[in-house]
Amino acid sequence: RISTNAKVFQPVLPISEAQEFIESFLACPNVNLIFASPSHYTELIKLMGKHNLQGNLVMDAHLAALALSIGATLVTRDKDFVKIPYLKTFNPLKN
Repeated sequence: RISTNAKVFQPVLPISEAQEFIESFLACPNVNLIFASPSHYTELIKLMGKHNLQGNLVMDAHLAALALSIGATLVTRDKDFVKIPYLKTFNPLKN
């Protein structure tokens, strides 16, 4: 999403390079894919309502709901997640 966005990167990564980059992460033995549970939609709507998340924050809410559902720490530099104080986050570039 970010690497192919012209507002973020100039030049943007071609889709094939973005795919290769992501697949290199997925090949790591300590990487696990998570999937939404059957109750994800309900959890997402509750989270969005509780924290007034809308517009550009809908994707953030989706990621937060997934992390919360499995007790994961969300690795991010996005400061918008402070709106959900009980969500565990980790900024890898913060000292």
